Amino acid sequence: TPETPGIPEMPAIPLPEFLQDLNGALVQEVVAGSPADEAGLQPGDLITAVDGEPITPEESLADLIGGYAPGDEVIVTFIRLGEPEPEEQDVAVVLEQNPDDAARPYLGVRYAPFFLGEDLPNP
Repeated sequence: TPETPGIPEMPAIPLPEFLQDLNGALVQEVVAGSPADEAGLQPGDLITAVDGEPITPEESLADLIGGYAPGDEVIVTFIRLGEPEPEEQDVAVVLEQNPDDAARPYLGVRYAPFFLGEDLPNP
């Protein structure tokens, strides 16, 4: 990193090992009464995997959830980033029918892709 005159260089802040290559879906909104709401997910949580399958730039949360059917139970792995010492947690979620298409599964979150140290794929 280039130095700026008069501004001291900031030391690197070490992240815990599991946070160094963090990928996931950053929850922006949880729909009231949805499976995600009932499971206790909150805005600011970072969903990292579904049934052990990690979220990657190539495979989004929607892709992973889309592989299931309404009524299926999945294990959602997430990190509550606002905690003093964030750590991965698992919660069981029973997917419901999507309000727009009853054949598709529904978790009930609005999210943004989140990848540390990775380039996002071009849309």
